Amino acid sequence: MAMLLETPLQGNLHLSRPRSCNFLEYRTVGIHGVHVSTHPDVNAGKPVLVKFAVWPWEVHYAEAETTAYEWLQNIEVVPKFLGHVTEGKNGRVIGFVTEFVEGARPAEPRDIEGCEKALRKLHELGIKMGDTNKFNFLIRDGHGVMIADLEAAEQGCSQDELEEEMKGLKACLEDTSFLGGQYIVTE
Repeated sequence: MAMLLETPLQGNLHLSRPRSCNFLEYRTVGIHGVHVSTHPDVNAGKPVLVKFAVWPWEVHYAEAETTAYEWLQNIEVVPKFLGHVTEGKNGRVIGFVTEFVEGARPAEPRDIEGCEKALRKLHELGIKMGDTNKFNFLIRDGHGVMIADLEAAEQGCSQDELEEEMKGLKACLEDTSFLGGQYIVTE
């Protein structure tokens, strides 16, 4: 038996892009802290990353991250923004869809140069990432580093703030606390 509870979320995400997809049409193929899903009309049916607000207090985070993708839409170090997620066919926007970075792993201390290079791309635009934990740097062997999880990104930061973030990157990559990571339980 399944039960559906409908609790309206306060607010509505700012719709900055014309494409939107009904969340109910996605097929989930895996869960990685957010959903890895497929949709027949998005990314040629290949897996995409779907992130959306489940609780009322998450609407702000989803909107902040969508805004960050707006700032970075032509930067190759972030996954490509593919559209918004709506509640139902003509419902309000509750999240977004980006390309899924296949075969990526979290950064390790040995990846410092690639992570610095990717972070520098954001800093050149005056954007502070805001959360440089190692799980937000996606390493694809033989390819450049991608940056994910942009909900804490800030635009218009001072050079001092950007330098401070860059200086702290090494410690974040060396952190063994699993902060920002994902636990997978198998039985």
